[in-house]
Amino acid sequence: MRISTNMIYNKAYRNLTSAFDRFVRIQEKLATGKRINRPSDAPADIPQDLLYRKELKDMDQYQSNIEYANSWLSVADTALSNVTQLLTNAKAIALEQGNDSADAQTRQSAALQIDSIISQIVQLGNTKHGNRYIFAGYKTRTRPFSLETAGGQQVVRYNGDEGQMSVEISNGVQIVLNQIGKDVFSTPETVINGSDVNSTDSPITSSTLLSTFNGGSGINNGTITITNGGQTANIAVTNSDTVGDLIDAINSAGINVEAEINSSENGINIKSTVSGTTLRVSNNQTAQDLGIVGEAQSSDIFGILLRLKQGLENNDRDQILSAAGDMEDAIDKALQAWVEVGTKMKRLDMTKSKIGNEFVNITDLLSQIEDADFADLTVKLTKEQNIYQSLLKSISAIIQPSLLDFLG
Repeated sequence: MRISTNMIYNKAYRNLTSAFDRFVRIQEKLATGKRINRPSDAPADIPQDLLYRKELKDMDQYQSNIEYANSWLSVADTALSNVTQLLTNAKAIALEQGNDSADAQTRQSAALQIDSIISQIVQLGNTKHGNRYIFAGYKTRTRPFSLETAGGQQVVRYNGDEGQMSVEISNGVQIVLNQIGKDVFSTPETVINGSDVNSTDSPITSSTLLSTFNGGSGINNGTITITNGGQTANIAVTNSDTVGDLIDAINSAGINVEAEINSSENGINIKSTVSGTTLRVSNNQTAQDLGIVGEAQSSDIFGILLRLKQGLENNDRDQILSAAGDMEDAIDKALQAWVEVGTKMKRLDMTKSKIGNEFVNITDLLSQIEDADFADLTVKLTKEQNIYQSLLKSISAIIQPSLLDFLG
């Protein structure tokens, strides 16, 4: 078989190119320190390599989430620590002013101190992390607490919602980031729980007729008088045919109350939408027929403080002592919220440490797949360099000079 000069050139070129390519690949691995620089370098190892890389990326995100959560909870921890201290101070004032030695003058002075404490706790309830309110639920752009005057009486209104924000701190594990201000400061709500109205249309709904109450005897078509703090509304039942009509009339009375069908669906509850008031439905035949007679006081943090302030201003020793007794519950509530934050922070620290250890392990496994063996590559580079140089010499010997080399 005759071998043409062109075949010799092509064969030599392919061998030289192949040797040079191997030489360059080894140089690249030495330069990058990586055994795998492209999928074709180790196709069998790519699936595991990609899995380790994804795990490391996820861990980076978990670590970032943990840092953010720790920062958020640290702000809450400081706020609740201050709230607890202020409530402890308020309790001491209440006990001191509940003594027989206290008089109207000292109690007026103490009322100013309690007023200052209330303002400070409202401010702490409006604590921000960055530009987000931490006790407002999902409504982090809305100031959660406002100190207002209703009917000549101070009240505290909660303007947030009950949304819980969670962050993922490890694979499939989430932690609730925020505490709902309403749960910490403003509950339990001031509510009068309605009794069973014995409707013939049970369970009752908004369309249930009031005439079905009391076994079908209906109700007395008079008025009900609702007092919430310093505000009073007289609601004429004659204008309401159904449960829905009555609820709408109560809710639109303008005294910060809401009515709703109770969870048993056999009566109507009335609650105050603000803290610091005494809610009362006067006892008459109409109220009795509707099952909503009674009185309820705010027993949350703000409610207790506002009652204490009112008792001090009115020189009412019994009310002062009553608030002082309830103050322990307020302190316990703040402590419980504080401990909950501390528990979450400890959990975050443990998770962060665990992820840190896993990150080191996965990084080591990834290194075993990706990282280059410098000693082995140095030997291979020398070998390929010798091969390349040998090819150059052999090709120059095989390809003889032609007549063209002597022309000109």
